[in-house]
Amino acid sequence: MLSMTFVSFLLIAIALLTIQISNIYTKGVTLRQVNEAGLEVTADLQRAIQSSDAFEVPLVGNNESVVKQDTGGRLCLGTYSYAWNLGRYFDQDVSRLSNKFNNDNQTLADTPIRLVKVSDANKSLCQADNSSYPDIPTDSHTVELLAVGDRDLAVQDLSISGSKDRGLYSIEITLGTNNQSTIIDDTCKPPRDAEGAEDYCAVNKFDIVARTANKAGQ
Repeated sequence: MLSMTFVSFLLIAIALLTIQISNIYTKGVTLRQVNEAGLEVTADLQRAIQSSDAFEVPLVGNNESVVKQDTGGRLCLGTYSYAWNLGRYFDQDVSRLSNKFNNDNQTLADTPIRLVKVSDANKSLCQADNSSYPDIPTDSHTVELLAVGDRDLAVQDLSISGSKDRGLYSIEITLGTNNQSTIIDDTCKPPRDAEGAEDYCAVNKFDIVARTANKAGQ
C-alpha cells in the first residue's frame, strides 16, 4: 500500500508538471505570434510612411489621409492605405465593422477586417461621400496583415501623432489576442481574474517613428 501511495503521488506530480510545461509552452507560442505580427506590421507601416508625402494628423475630425472612428480607423498614404477595426467591437455592433468599415447601411461581409493594406494611389478609401467611406475591396490588392499563426489577433488600439511641416510621425499600435474575457484596459487579466484562457492571451504595444520622403511644401 505504501508503494501504491508513493506511485500515485509520483504520477500526480508528473501530471501537474506536464500541465505546467504545456501552459508555459502555449503562452510562449502566443507571445511569439503577437510579437512577430507586431514587428511585421510596424516595419510595413514605417516603410510606407517613409516613401509617402507628409500628411496632416488632425486632433479632431478627419481628413483625406487619416480617419479615426470609435471602432477603428484608416490611414491613406498615397501608394497604400491601411484600414483596421478594434477587436473590442467584434462581438458587439458588427454592422459598424466588416469590410464595409463603419457603413451601417451597407450589406455586411462575413468577416470583419482586422488590419488590411490596400493598394490605393488616390487615397480613395479616406474620402467620405455623404459621411460614408468606400468599401474595402476584397481582391488581390488587399492584404490582411494579422494572419500570422493560428491565434485570433486584432488591433486593440492605434494612434498617430506628428507634424506635416516636419514630416515626422509617431505611431503607437497595440496588438494582441482577441478573447475579450481575458483582456482589461488593453492588457491581459491576471490568472485569478481571467476565465481559464490566460495562456492564450498576449497583448503588446509597438512604437515606431518615421519621417516621410517629402515635407509639406516640398
